[in-house]
Amino acid sequence: MTFLAGCLMAAACGLAPNDRFTGTRQSSGVAPWVDLGGANLCEAPALLGPADSAPVGFCVPDQAQALHACTFDADCGPRERCVCGRCSVQYCDSAAGCGKVLSCDFKNKRCAKKCSKTARCPFGQTCRGGFCTAVCMADAGCAAGELCNQVIQRCVVAACGDNANCLVGKEHCAIQRVPAEVREPALVPDVDGRKQPVLYVEIRKQGRGAIYRALSADGVGWTLDPAEPVLEAGAGETRVGAPAAIRVGASWLIFFDAGPNGSRIDRATSTDGVHFTRDVAPALEPASPWEGGKVHAPGVAHTARGLYLAYEGGDGVGLGVAFAADGRSFVRVGDGLALSRDGVTDPLLWRRVDAVGSPSLAAHVDDAGDELIDLWFSAHGLESSSVDELNSPRAAVPNWSVGYAAARVPKTGDPRFEVFPWNPVFDRVLSFLQHEDELSPTVARLPGGSFVMLYGAIGSKGSYDNLGLALHPPEAAPR
Repeated sequence: MTFLAGCLMAAACGLAPNDRFTGTRQSSGVAPWVDLGGANLCEAPALLGPADSAPVGFCVPDQAQALHACTFDADCGPRERCVCGRCSVQYCDSAAGCGKVLSCDFKNKRCAKKCSKTARCPFGQTCRGGFCTAVCMADAGCAAGELCNQVIQRCVVAACGDNANCLVGKEHCAIQRVPAEVREPALVPDVDGRKQPVLYVEIRKQGRGAIYRALSADGVGWTLDPAEPVLEAGAGETRVGAPAAIRVGASWLIFFDAGPNGSRIDRATSTDGVHFTRDVAPALEPASPWEGGKVHAPGVAHTARGLYLAYEGGDGVGLGVAFAADGRSFVRVGDGLALSRDGVTDPLLWRRVDAVGSPSLAAHVDDAGDELIDLWFSAHGLESSSVDELNSPRAAVPNWSVGYAAARVPKTGDPRFEVFPWNPVFDRVLSFLQHEDELSPTVARLPGGSFVMLYGAIGSKGSYDNLGLALHPPEAAPR
């Protein structure tokens, strides 16, 4: 029987029937996932937006009161969100980033509640232009980030990029989002004092990449902590990035892309998760012919036997695995190749896979007491078939989606990964032929039992949108 003996007769994969009498939904962390849009990452006091965007915000009165501090959206007013620890109407120019309750009002560049009539809006609000807004007589009657248009007696917003866009002497531009390129998220679950995941990411600025740490109260909104990088490029490097982090006892370990061309994997250690010291010797360098002179984008899992390190060989050639009982001296499992492009390809569900990469590992013990290694990855292929449109064939376009594989940790010998039979497990579909791209997934369990996935998101226009957010099971949602 394939895929880990049918995922323990289908129960471990979340495929067994749920207990309809107790109302309890069994959650495996594999599938299905619901897309929650963008994950907010703050470099206080502003959100980090796409690298090709400009600084943006809203004009606010010069005499406006200080913004109310918050931890969750529920701490704020009905038209506000908790933006980098402060309550305000949130700027938006894409469907991502407004959360589950609000949607992007593209005309006014703000997150707001959709409506078809006033009765659909909260008390004291009115439906205007398909979105709920408030009646007002003065600025004090509006939400933070709004202004009162006394002519129409409605709370409005005035988007801005600097003070020149606002009324001189009366208003100033409160910048809410600044450009940055945020890539390669890596979640470390249940390790801080609140039992929340810790996030490490690569942020690229002015052609250089560095690794930062971020914390969250709910797994949705993240704030850099500290504001400075925890690892920066050294001599001869333009970037360090694609972090894979783990905590082993009292030590924190980060594996990351390093070297002049990012072609090898280095390791750094820390006692607090903030101040890291790089090892002198690389953790892994290219050696096997199939790796094409490049090993990068690591993922790491701590098991009872030691550390398993997954990596991308070449540019999407395949995924390799190495093992170190001491967490330092890594030896390839076989020739290293654990999952190839052909191994991911499915003749029906995932066709013509031509690249596989960005592995992320996690280890857990199943109900039978066996230790398993979860492997998340991105692969580039086709999920849809061509269609006839007005008697003309229209081909599907290949895209990046998220797949899953798993392996038992053997007492002796090497683990063998088997792919999930219904891959991809996460794929954002805009239409039958139009799919968005999901790169470098990382998964962690939240305190409530649900699982959160962060990934690199590429939108329908082909632009990199920074981090996306998904949740499993779909019925659960972060507060």
